[in-house]
Parts: sequence; structure tokens; C-alpha cells
Amino acid sequence: MTLFISDATITWTLPPPQRGPLQTSVSSVRRTIQQVINGSTEAHLTWNFTLSGEILDRVIFELGIVRIGKKTSSGIISIEPTGNFQEHFEISRSDPATLIIYNVTEADEGVFACMVETNIKTWTDEIEVQIVGKSIKTCWYLNF
Repeated sequence: MTLFISDATITWTLPPPQRGPLQTSVSSVRRTIQQVINGSTEAHLTWNFTLSGEILDRVIFELGIVRIGKKTSSGIISIEPTGNFQEHFEISRSDPATLIIYNVTEADEGVFACMVETNIKTWTDEIEVQIVGKSIKTCWYLNF
């Protein structure tokens, strides 16, 4: 059986707006912006995608050039032992590609990448996290 690589595509359905279907020849990376409140107990960075003509191998999450963790097509999740990653980040078991940040601080501002590895290509989409304001929890003293 011959697999026609030109028929393989990805469509990014989240974050909006939808992008695709993208052929394997497309190498551009889209970057969307998500504002997150400083001091939030958790923030969800959610990507979603559909593949056509390809087989999912794994989804990898990075901050800049530092790998945070991955989720395999069989659902096995691993977070890198770097710094406090295992306490600060989690990968959703139920969503195709959601990275959860716990106890958000200004240090979490940056570009997070979701890389979808298939049997044919690695596809990348990015969310630039911008930390804004302060949560009510961190500003309690302003109410006096």
C-alpha cells in the first residue's frame, strides 16, 4: 500500500481561529496570544487538531526551547524532571493537547509550543502567554 504524503493534512481547531487543512509542505507556525492572570491557581493552554492521512505518535509541549513534557498516542504522559516542572505543569489526560500551568507567575510569560508528531511530519502551533494584572487572591490587601 502506497501512502501519498501530499494527502496528509492537519487542521488546528483550537485555539481559534481554525487553521487548515495544512498540507505537509506547509512549514509555517501560527502563534496566538493568550492572556493569563498573574496568581491564577491554574491556566489551561488548549490546542486541538484533526489529522488526515497520518498516524499520531505523540504530542510534545515546550516553553521556548525547553521541553516540558509529552503525551503519547497511547495516553502515556510524562513531565520532565527539570526544575519544578512536575509540580508546576500537567498535561490533560482527557483532552488531545492541553497543558495546565499551576500557580501562574510572571515567570510563566513566554511562548509555549504544541508539537504534534506523526508518522510523516511534526506540526507545531504556539501560544504566547502574556501575564496580566493580579488575581484577587494576590491583591487582598488592596481592599482595605
